[in-house]
Amino acid sequence: MTKGTAMPSGDTDSSPDASISQDVVQRWREAIRRDTFCNYHHQMGVALLAQGERAPALAAFERAVATDPQRFSSARHLARLLVDDGQPDRARVVLEQARAHDPAADALALVEDADDAFDAGKVDQAIALMREALAMSAQAAAHRPDSLVKLAGELRNRDHLDEALRWCDLATPSAQDRGHFHYQRGLILMTQGRHDEAESEVRAAILAAPERTPARFLLGHYSRIGLELDAALEFYGQVRDSSDPMRLWAGLMTAYTLLLAGRRGEAMAACEAVRLLDPGFAWVAVYRGLTHLAMDSFEKAAADFEEGSRHLPNYMLPRLASGILKIAQGCFREALDDLPDQAGDLNNLALGRLGRALALLGLGEVAEADQLIRKALAEERLLIAASLRLLGRHGEALGPLLSAAGYSELMGNAARPSTNAS
Repeated sequence: MTKGTAMPSGDTDSSPDASISQDVVQRWREAIRRDTFCNYHHQMGVALLAQGERAPALAAFERAVATDPQRFSSARHLARLLVDDGQPDRARVVLEQARAHDPAADALALVEDADDAFDAGKVDQAIALMREALAMSAQAAAHRPDSLVKLAGELRNRDHLDEALRWCDLATPSAQDRGHFHYQRGLILMTQGRHDEAESEVRAAILAAPERTPARFLLGHYSRIGLELDAALEFYGQVRDSSDPMRLWAGLMTAYTLLLAGRRGEAMAACEAVRLLDPGFAWVAVYRGLTHLAMDSFEKAAADFEEGSRHLPNYMLPRLASGILKIAQGCFREALDDLPDQAGDLNNLALGRLGRALALLGLGEVAEADQLIRKALAEERLLIAASLRLLGRHGEALGPLLSAAGYSELMGNAARPSTNAS
């Protein structure tokens, strides 16, 4: 069945001997047949139109509308082609019939076009069409809610977090794929730093779709930043040992978590396990470098971070790690170039501001370091404990500033209600 089409309702008995009524089965088959043929004719029309074959495209959209009058995008395409063909009266009838099925037909057509654009890989166009549809009618959110959630994820990728969360909220009553809905909403909240709210959504995603692993990966992040490291290792392990495309990342996050736990040899082994699975996975060098740094193997760490920066020039963590290495080597002025006054995230933690504060302390700039610490506490508090654990002895100089600013969970000993890994 095509997107947004629900199975026809009907009363069923939950007993072992129950069977679905033939009427329900017949309506279900009819819905599948109608959706399949309508989608075939519609996509044929889109393809013909893209090739400039306007007459065959018009005929294809006519067949789509005849098969399913509620394929509003087909009706809109057909009406435009009829106008171009000198048949404005027929075009008006087509649009009137569509609006008779739903007064918001014009907005719903935009939603369908957004869906088609997304499937064709035209994500920016899909987002623009969905924005236009939502501005035209609030009903647009309920037409294909799962597509709205997918596009909310694309907005998150573009750092439009507030809009992404609003789109998820609009899809709340009608989203059919509840597992993906809760996962995507949790991911947006986690990216916003609203970690406890995110945890509730991620757990709801696991309940809704227990066979899927992305939500478990995200719950591993939640556990890791709270230093509930055994729970994090279990969640990451469930993804690492699956066939999920994120299994390589889960292997690296296992290494990251082991590093926070002070289990450096195991962290290195976890990095090597990922490298054996995919020798070209550039991120291995970054996490291997962090492990070498924790082992005070500065030359090896420098080589790893250089490799990571070369292959991942647009990512922050290789640069941050290089800055921390320079602090460990006493090169405070040079470290400042790698450590921006910028809020962190689940992977980068609060290393930018904390590392920069360390470099400033090394240069005797105590007042400026204090300002950075207070900013980090205001904007990144939940990331600080894990950041201090990763910095290890190199971060000890921050203790007095953190204490003076009211931070009591020094050196990564933050306490929070336990997160069970079950």
